[in-house]
Amino acid sequence: MALTTPLLSGCTAEPTREAPPAAVQQERATDSLKMAKLYSQWRQDHAGTQMPLDLGDTDQYAFLMKRLEAAGNTPANSPRLFSSLSQRRERVLAERASGTVTAAQTTPAEWCGHLLPLEEVAHGTSKTTFEGSGFITCAGGSDYSYVDFNAYSTTPERQEFQLLATTATEAYLAKTLETDPLDVVLDAGPDRVLFYDSVAMAYDEASGRMETYYSTADTTVLLLPPGLQFEHPRELIGSNLAGNAIRTCLERGSATGALDCDYALANKNPTTGAVTAFAGGYTGVAAVDSAASLTAARWKPDTAAYWATPGTFSSAKLYIPARGTYTTGLPSTCTVTSVTSEVNVVLLSAGGRCRVLNIPAVPGQTVLSGSLPLGAFTNASSIPFNGLMDLGTDCLANQQDVAMQTFTVVNATCPRIGGGFSPVKRLGFNRLAVLDFKNSCLAAGTRVLREDGRSVTVESVKVGDRVLTHVGGRALTVTTVTKGTESQPLVRLKADKGQDVLVTQKHPMVSANRGVVAAEALAVGDVLVTKSGKATLASVERVPYAGQVYNLTLGTDTELLNVGAQEHTLIANGFVVGDARMQTDLERQKHKAVPADVFAALPAAWRVDYQNEQARKASRP
Repeated sequence: MALTTPLLSGCTAEPTREAPPAAVQQERATDSLKMAKLYSQWRQDHAGTQMPLDLGDTDQYAFLMKRLEAAGNTPANSPRLFSSLSQRRERVLAERASGTVTAAQTTPAEWCGHLLPLEEVAHGTSKTTFEGSGFITCAGGSDYSYVDFNAYSTTPERQEFQLLATTATEAYLAKTLETDPLDVVLDAGPDRVLFYDSVAMAYDEASGRMETYYSTADTTVLLLPPGLQFEHPRELIGSNLAGNAIRTCLERGSATGALDCDYALANKNPTTGAVTAFAGGYTGVAAVDSAASLTAARWKPDTAAYWATPGTFSSAKLYIPARGTYTTGLPSTCTVTSVTSEVNVVLLSAGGRCRVLNIPAVPGQTVLSGSLPLGAFTNASSIPFNGLMDLGTDCLANQQDVAMQTFTVVNATCPRIGGGFSPVKRLGFNRLAVLDFKNSCLAAGTRVLREDGRSVTVESVKVGDRVLTHVGGRALTVTTVTKGTESQPLVRLKADKGQDVLVTQKHPMVSANRGVVAAEALAVGDVLVTKSGKATLASVERVPYAGQVYNLTLGTDTELLNVGAQEHTLIANGFVVGDARMQTDLERQKHKAVPADVFAALPAAWRVDYQNEQARKASRP
């Protein structure tokens, strides 16, 4: 997939920049060559790919200043940016002078992820075209963020750098920021290497937190294209539904009706081989059999696309299936010496990433945790992968749009024409977007009011039934029934007028004083809307629960033409609660991107920088 569109950059496209003068290009190449050597030394002792810049080091600080100024930032037009960097440098130097710097200060928990997407997009008879960008994402966003991307032609020995292309961008209040992709064209050959590097930084005014990074990557320029082809995950069902994504339904999902679970947690019977979703006792993840499901009007698994969890299943973890082929772009005559991969799930609206560590694989070893599940291969040109990736503790919460960025690196030795061997390094990249993950429900036994006034259990409601909302006797048609299990405690809500309901923590409740809120956010004294009017919560408890949970999606396309976004409701044990669609809207509302009025939302200290940045953009051709 070509990197044609930056993902939620939080700003308008960066205008095309003129190539810097030759002297400036040479200076930048010399600086990057020095930093590349420092980065190589750093990688020998550190995991990960993003090297924190040491602002107390004179050379690294000067390097950062030059990169910012090359992008058009100066102390005059970006006073808060440069004063913040100067203050941080003074603080680092003072800590070192006093000997008070601690391990916690030098290795803080990750706030931002700095990535370098790159893809080979065209191959001629002697040249290869790459498309690359610089990318930064920060959990919760930052007041200011910056990222650049510089591409160089070099040799395997890094004896000289020639600047080929450069770009940079900055944003205010962004969660995710990416430069416009750059096209880079190089002559192909085993002695020609594309080297690219990037500087990224982010600052939060309230906490004073600042992160500055330097990252690099490189790939040998050959004429055979590499690529990561994913058979899974991909869109399998529900492409006609609003808000469609590659959707994994966690402990529960759409079982009947408008089906929109491409993947679901499932149980595989070790004796019969039968795969069952939404019923608990989960042992892995199954893909949907879309043809069979649409014919049966209920979710049915593809028994040939089931992946067992590596180790014991944990509902606290995030699992993603991966099946496909890594085409390395190497001739089959090469000998692979190592293969590594790194998978990053980027939270597009909330900012930040769920990170899978980079773990090496050797031929014949299946890595089921920490990277792509790479399998055995017979030659260097193609490496299969198939398994369930364990991304550790689920950092996604519910209903967040994410992108999965996968990087692979293969090192090999390849025969040279005329004799001998050359070391070769190839990089592969793939970005899948958009993915999401879904959960929300009512406990079995919850009474729902139908259009005819009858009170029925939620588990007895079927697609096509009509249920009452809280709006003047309005009824809406059930279009999907969601069911499954819940490993976390449910929330029991009791009102002063006797109403009592048991819901999952993310289920939307209609409040009279706070609008629509998730059940987990309610407290004693909150006033909820009920069938008979307002009722004050007298008790809010967390209750362990081992049974099934259910939810409904309400409204045909025609019915929804006259229904407001917060009127997709039903009456559950007397409480007015949201349906599955409202729950989706509520979760996504919590992770809104950049506010409409950035200037008003910015801390006052950054407003001059922001105004000057907007003026510079407007003045560029």
